[in-house]
Amino acid sequence: MLWDRFDIIFLLFICAMLLTQLSVYFLDGISTKVSHVLRYLVLGWMIRYSRFLPWQYWIILGVGVFSTLLGIAWSWPQYLSSHQFIDLDLPNIQHVNHASLYVLIVLQIMLSSVVYLILRSRYLASVLMLIVAILPLIWLMAASSRAAVGVALLSIGLCVLVLSLKNRLQAIIFVIGMISLGSVVLINYSGAISKQAAWSSAFEGKMSPRERIWNTAFESYSYAPYLGRGYDQYKQLTKEHVKKLVEGKGEKFEVHQFYFTGHAHNVYITWLIEHGAVGLIILVSFFAVWLSCLWKDFHRLKQDYFLAWWWTCAANVLLTLSVAGLVTTTMRRDTAFIALVVFGLYAGYSRLGSQAERNDSKALFNEG
Repeated sequence: MLWDRFDIIFLLFICAMLLTQLSVYFLDGISTKVSHVLRYLVLGWMIRYSRFLPWQYWIILGVGVFSTLLGIAWSWPQYLSSHQFIDLDLPNIQHVNHASLYVLIVLQIMLSSVVYLILRSRYLASVLMLIVAILPLIWLMAASSRAAVGVALLSIGLCVLVLSLKNRLQAIIFVIGMISLGSVVLINYSGAISKQAAWSSAFEGKMSPRERIWNTAFESYSYAPYLGRGYDQYKQLTKEHVKKLVEGKGEKFEVHQFYFTGHAHNVYITWLIEHGAVGLIILVSFFAVWLSCLWKDFHRLKQDYFLAWWWTCAANVLLTLSVAGLVTTTMRRDTAFIALVVFGLYAGYSRLGSQAERNDSKALFNEG
């Protein structure tokens, strides 16, 4: 097993999260539960060194997509009547934003599959896949998650970029089809737009109370600046805790400047509080290595359409983690699970393709 920068960043990520758990145990006497993300990182790292046949890749993602569609069908009736998922007692369908991110990644996988099928000139199959993708798209609009809808639009743009590498006409037809589909969904399920208008009216033109949430986080950051408070310990930032910190500096505590929640509704700020500056640097570095892998493989997409499929999946998922992460905490629960599985599968296939290129070049050199 030859190690490279991907292995190093995985290892650093795992070590940083373990250090956080050790530090809060020895310094504060808090025994935090093992992070879900830590488990998913190890799983993604293992998948990177796994070998699958093409049909096995389809089965792996097919199971993920089908199970999510099943969850959508199960949760939708009660959601539409109450706008709440909590009574269902299903993991990751207990909050609209978390559920929307999971559905968003499934939509991105399906859009990437449409791109692959068009590249392979399987037009009937691509149309059928696009029709099935209507369900998660409608769900996202009905769920009113503005971050998920916004990233979905970016994902469509990314799919157009990949399609244009082969045939611009196909890319144009794809755009027309998605605009038509999006218009129909937007007219009938405009929850995201109405929600934005309501938030803007309630919070003086701001998108939400996130600014006050972030004030709470930054006010408390100095308590554990390097390794953080521990996984899922953002909930320690209570009104009493922040009031004590503010008054300890000789300042007046004004409660209307703060908002108290279970996480920062921003993956970077949540990571800063729970894993400290070290953890945040590792998280950003992980995203950067992911991006560099995509950049390095871009020139290979014309030669390998299967790689183009995985490249589009991995790029779309990175958009979800990093861009949607600006307004919600993305590296949590099963969002992190499916994201890191997708990245592990992409990195593994990319690695095998790179090895094949090196072997071919070596064989040509020896023949020469």
